[in-house]
Amino acid sequence: MSRPQTDQDRRKQISVRGLAGVENVTDIKRNFNRHLHFTLVKDRNVATTRDYYQALAHTVRDHLVGRWIRTQQYYYEKDPKPSSRLSPSCRFKVFADYEDYIKCQERVNALYMNSREWTKMVIRNIATSGKFSSDRTIAEYARQIWGVEPSKHKIPAPNEPRD
Repeated sequence: MSRPQTDQDRRKQISVRGLAGVENVTDIKRNFNRHLHFTLVKDRNVATTRDYYQALAHTVRDHLVGRWIRTQQYYYEKDPKPSSRLSPSCRFKVFADYEDYIKCQERVNALYMNSREWTKMVIRNIATSGKFSSDRTIAEYARQIWGVEPSKHKIPAPNEPRD
């Protein structure tokens, strides 16, 4: 068994100071093109609408992961301690299962290091996923609350001119 990591080791491991913020549109476009070319192995001449969607999904995922890692790094550096973790007035008891959450996250991190097993699990997860409930929920909300129907208007690809 390997020795536990120190806080200093963890800080080094999650240093992502160079990740682009959402304010930088040029970086978002560059990341989109990077995923289109290197993740999906397509160029704009042969890419389909689905390829554009996938490249955008990868770009958004990267942005969200980057923000999550920066937040994690902030908490490692600042080490904020809540004044009362499990006080009787704590309505949601958010720290009650925190230790189990950390253990689970460590298992996920270890699994991620085994790229072959991680890839198999990702493919299995995608293959067995059903209809996304958020799509249904948004459509129901649009119909029932706003009284609108989905648009049939095609969203142009990033390289196509917009109206």
